[in-house]
Amino acid sequence: MNPGGGRRRKGRGGPPPARRTPPPETTGAEDQYLNVKREKEVPMVVELLDGKAVRGVIRYYDRDMIKIEGASGPGLFIRKRDIRHMRPEDDD
Repeated sequence: MNPGGGRRRKGRGGPPPARRTPPPETTGAEDQYLNVKREKEVPMVVELLDGKAVRGVIRYYDRDMIKIEGASGPGLFIRKRDIRHMRPEDDD
């Protein structure tokens, strides 16, 4: 017996649920984009959430961070969660 009363429906009816876009780490799109920019040593502009911009070439990346090496010395590790936007420098 159904404790809530009424009859149980086998199907929910209506349109099927919309498909969700998988996260970037499962599609490989982010990895592919960063790898191409790293291999070709494309100068990048990384805009941070606090409004600062970092310019340089991507030397390393993983799931959580990237390493940008600018003209002024050693590389800078930046957590991806602190990045607002990233683009090639020549897109100005």
